[in-house]
Amino acid sequence: CSIPLSNVYQIRSSTMLILNFFSAPLVLLDNQPLRTLTASPILLSLLAYLVMHRERPLARSFVAAAFWPESTEAQARRNLNSHLYRLRMLLGSAEFLCSERETIQFDPHAAFWLDVLDFESRTAQLVSSSAAPLSNPTDTRALEEAAALYRGEFLEGIFDDWVLPHRERLHERYLLTLNRLVETYRAQEDFDAAIRAARQWMQEDSFCEAAHYHLIRLYAQSNRLNQARAQFQHYQTIWRNELRVEPSARILALADQYQLVAPPTLIQNAAARLTQLEDTLEAHRQLDKRKAATQERQRTVEELNRQIAQQAQELGLAFKKRGTPGKAARYLMRALAALAALPDSPWRREQEWSLRVACDELYDRDANWKAALENLNALARLADTFGTPTHQAEVHARWAWVKIGQSRHAEAIAHAKNALRISTQHQDWSRAAWAQRLLGVAYDQLGDFRAALAHYRAALAIDETSGSPEHLPTDLNNIGCVLQTMGDYAAARREFERARSLLLPQTPLQIKLTLRANLGNLWTKLEQFDAAQRELKQALE
Repeated sequence: CSIPLSNVYQIRSSTMLILNFFSAPLVLLDNQPLRTLTASPILLSLLAYLVMHRERPLARSFVAAAFWPESTEAQARRNLNSHLYRLRMLLGSAEFLCSERETIQFDPHAAFWLDVLDFESRTAQLVSSSAAPLSNPTDTRALEEAAALYRGEFLEGIFDDWVLPHRERLHERYLLTLNRLVETYRAQEDFDAAIRAARQWMQEDSFCEAAHYHLIRLYAQSNRLNQARAQFQHYQTIWRNELRVEPSARILALADQYQLVAPPTLIQNAAARLTQLEDTLEAHRQLDKRKAATQERQRTVEELNRQIAQQAQELGLAFKKRGTPGKAARYLMRALAALAALPDSPWRREQEWSLRVACDELYDRDANWKAALENLNALARLADTFGTPTHQAEVHARWAWVKIGQSRHAEAIAHAKNALRISTQHQDWSRAAWAQRLLGVAYDQLGDFRAALAHYRAALAIDETSGSPEHLPTDLNNIGCVLQTMGDYAAARREFERARSLLLPQTPLQIKLTLRANLGNLWTKLEQFDAAQRELKQALE
């Protein structure tokens, strides 16, 4: 028999019973299939029930009632006795069943091998512990063998009530096994094996978002972008057509990261819609020049400006995500122009705030400090109208970053300290951590590394205690860079490696690249050139 017989339970006779309960059941006695047994659903179910509950004797009345619930107690007992007799005849002379007047038990010490038991023993510790990739080849091999044992659902074709909980539990264990194998193969950069495991996982549970996520990411990371796009489209079809829900933000972010979406058509449609709205607006303006404006036309013009602002904002943000800042800025400015034509309202101010924040990030990317200063002055005026500490703190933080870009560090530090003061007073911890990072950058550029280190560590402490795990890799990377500059390579390495361990799927690609590049440079300084090459290669990939 080709089945791995690692957990054979000992041993009172030379007769070996092999029980395969995954997929179509197969029972072998001394390597001979017991087809009469497997052809009888009730005999097979009864044997499987006794095997799966072999730990203790079972009351005959309980078993009889479970299998023949609609019969009288006497008839159910007669049915059970009849089927137990047939089981004994089929199992031969070996005493696999321990039978007493009131109890029945499958002998747990008989010479038998059970695929379910082998599967569970191989996976018990590995799938219940951390989901981190396995580092021990023996553990990996155990999971590979366990996955091979699971040929299909438990007792395929048997639908007795007692079967279903076991079937669901074992299937869930199998999915956990595949998940752990995917993570392990991916950590080893064995993308072919990881993709095979992820595809099997998805085939077993096509509604599992994690399986789709892993498979899309594996295709993308192994430069199989066409397959990644096809898998992403397959995922969208299932989610929208079958589940009637929108794709998750996590998978959309992944698709955006690797540019798997084919958005030109969507963008073209949105741009055409925007042009149509602007043409309609212009027609109304020309009409107002010839005729006196009416309240109805004024309301129409306001609604058109509102729609133009929303459509242009969507296009601007779409181009911003795609890394085309020039087009993004043009559309965002069109949105701002449309908003300016609307009467003042809380909605208009909120929309202008979000637009100017997006513009600020674009100007920062291009180091366009003149435009950034004009935009920040407008943000500051808006913050005054809101009158909230949150808006005031954010304006100070953005001023600090612009001043850092202009190498005006004293002004940057003053703004960052104001942001920190306001955020701390109002327990706005995300902005407080942001202000600490800005202070760290300013002091770092001034060469005051001890002050920089103190502020970076303060940002880390805030993010750790306020539940902001997405910022921890940035904090640790900043600390590692300062320690490396100060010559403490061992401490820098610890911070970098901790940062790498905390990377999340949604961590921006730029942070991942920067961290790996910093680790590569550190390994070079330590003359660990193979390690440096691996890090830098992964950064380039």
